[in-house]
Amino acid sequence: MTQIPSFEEIANAHGHRCPGIAIGYKMAKAAAEWAGEEKVRVYSTTNRCPLDALRHTFGLTDETVTVEDKGELHFILEKADGSKLFIDEVPGSKIKNEEGDALREKVRAGKASEEETARFNEIQEELLEQAFNTPDEKLFTVKTE
Repeated sequence: MTQIPSFEEIANAHGHRCPGIAIGYKMAKAAAEWAGEEKVRVYSTTNRCPLDALRHTFGLTDETVTVEDKGELHFILEKADGSKLFIDEVPGSKIKNEEGDALREKVRAGKASEEETARFNEIQEELLEQAFNTPDEKLFTVKTE
């Protein structure tokens, strides 16, 4: 089976810990089980965090990943023999927090105080734990073709 990096390794490669990278890690584990030792090509309809988990797990390059950012969380992985794995976000399953959403904008704009940044990081860790504790089937579907 494809070697699955640790969550910390994937989060470090991504640049931060967040619920999106946690969900991506869970998706990458399911995809690696399906892929076995085979190389895959990936089509993605998002540039969101979960894609980074797939990139890092499978060593994807510009030649092996195609992104058409439609704001949806949908991936198609394809093996050389043409078999495909479809991973789709369950509608309405996005893990979020209104306070965290408001703070994210301030943090990204560099306008958050130390306290606001600390609170944002707390919320991110809470949401990350929520993502890990939510069963996969409540976050995403996996089907083959």
